[in-house]
Amino acid sequence: MGKQPGNNHSKIDERSLDTMLSDLAVFTQSPTRLRILDRLSESPRTATELVDILDVHRTTLQRNLELLHEKQCIRSNPTEDIYRIAPPGELFLEALQRAMAAAQTAGQLGTFLSQFPAEAPADAACLSECCITAVTPHNPYAPQERLQRLLTASESVQLFSPHLSPKHLQIVADQITDSTSFELIFPKAVLNHFATTRSALTEAVITNGTVHEIDEAGSPSVGVGTLDETAVSVVFDDNQHVHAILEATSDQAAVDEWVRSRYRQCRRTATVIGE
Repeated sequence: MGKQPGNNHSKIDERSLDTMLSDLAVFTQSPTRLRILDRLSESPRTATELVDILDVHRTTLQRNLELLHEKQCIRSNPTEDIYRIAPPGELFLEALQRAMAAAQTAGQLGTFLSQFPAEAPADAACLSECCITAVTPHNPYAPQERLQRLLTASESVQLFSPHLSPKHLQIVADQITDSTSFELIFPKAVLNHFATTRSALTEAVITNGTVHEIDEAGSPSVGVGTLDETAVSVVFDDNQHVHAILEATSDQAAVDEWVRSRYRQCRRTATVIGE
């Protein structure tokens, strides 16, 4: 049955939208106000203490304190020059902290999906529960560093990767011991490249670990596998650098199963090297 006329209710109350946006603008237009609430949520403070902690000019502080007072977000004792957060301020602070966390997650998820070549492996709610490490303007190497830490800390690795840097291959070689298990799948072109440019390193990995090669025709463009019990998916940019990493546990069942099934597909069509 189609939707009945008049039953398509928006989640946004259009009548109060302007008021809500105006209230939010109090904080989005000046991060100082949010920082004031954050500090006052810890304990009451004097104006002098706030100036020192926030590193703002006293005039700027006073202007923001007056606005927060008008919004009933803070209370003050003029005789003692003490400011305290009020219940509306606590509500605003809690809501804004949740909103900022959601915005950060959405941004990271967007970065991950921007290089994801297929339909998302799960809905937004499930994906938002995963741990995502993505490139940022402040740290474009964050996902590469995260992959390095994961490879270093894991005792059991099953990973297909369409690309891999020499640095990460070296980490794998260093981590392979009698107490660790490394099963790696690469496209033939990647293995041939490493065999030519890093022959000793490639031979060490093949000799001590389990390495498979897969035809490019059946090779996904997304890395998938498990590092210990964590399912991971790795996307790469146009320069074959790690762009973002998504980590899922069994709690994120849809993503966890998607990753594991893609790895099993790669494993079935791959050929063991060195046998």
